[in-house]
Amino acid sequence: MSLEQWYRNGWLKKHKSSPEEIGDLFAIVERDLADAKLKDYSIDRRMSAAYNAGLQLCKIALAASGYRPSGEGQHFRTIASLVMTLGPGYRSTAETLDEFRKKRNRIFYEQAHVAKEADIERLLNTVEKLRIEVTEWLERNHPKLSAGLRILRRPPASISRVPQGVGSKEEAQATKAMAQGRTFRKFWTQLLEKIRNRNIALHSKLSPSTRSWLATRKGGFHYVYYLTMHEASAELYIDFGKGAKAENKDIFDKLHARKQQIEPAFGRPLKWNRLDERRACRIQSIIDTGGWRDEDGWDELQDEMIDAMVRLEKSFRPHLGELR
Repeated sequence: MSLEQWYRNGWLKKHKSSPEEIGDLFAIVERDLADAKLKDYSIDRRMSAAYNAGLQLCKIALAASGYRPSGEGQHFRTIASLVMTLGPGYRSTAETLDEFRKKRNRIFYEQAHVAKEADIERLLNTVEKLRIEVTEWLERNHPKLSAGLRILRRPPASISRVPQGVGSKEEAQATKAMAQGRTFRKFWTQLLEKIRNRNIALHSKLSPSTRSWLATRKGGFHYVYYLTMHEASAELYIDFGKGAKAENKDIFDKLHARKQQIEPAFGRPLKWNRLDERRACRIQSIIDTGGWRDEDGWDELQDEMIDAMVRLEKSFRPHLGELR
């Protein structure tokens, strides 16, 4: 089987990657590897972060080869493609990642406390080794796509030891990612406290996240807070899962047809993103008065985000029940 045969089977789509896309995907790898090493996170979350880092490395190799996954089973296809992008010698790596794909699915959809500390160590060694090999493969085979990447290829501890006290760019990146994770956790902790003090049910049962978003769901309707360096948003994200792309788009189109009713109820224009190339759709209220970098403005920003989310949920509530 080849990538071209997968394409003819409808499992892949042609894709033209760019140095920017590859850089963004590597940034996700670095972020998730840093998260996977944080001991104050649950083992399940650390394992899921390490798995996602491995998945993104497979995605990088597939994108550089001119394809992206299509249809159902995209995680499975992305991982399995590794033996066709990097070569048959990566079958064992793909099998390890697929093993953790199944564990990750159990964590997300079935039960807690699935992962063990030994799982984290084994998966991290696999993913960190793959990170080195994908980077070197890119430089050999796709030098234009690898241009601008600043990835320090240090083997994991099981492969080589770095003397204590010796700094590196990778360590600096990990430290930066951990610091940003702590910033997000602090911001979401404060926002959730305000939500509970105002007796708002939506999001009230969540725990603070170290990521840039905080989300809860009602069926396939996800209510998401987003936070970036300079702005934030309250968002309705429509995704009913695998095989539901047509349904998601149909619901979005019907909601968009009611835009003249919804936006006045919300109180201001919304940003409507159908996202034709993706399964999901999103409708956002952008708050451009500040972001995570301006901590002095957090109090006001959090109030604006909560108010926007309350109005968003209220303005869509009469319509969602009718459409599902």
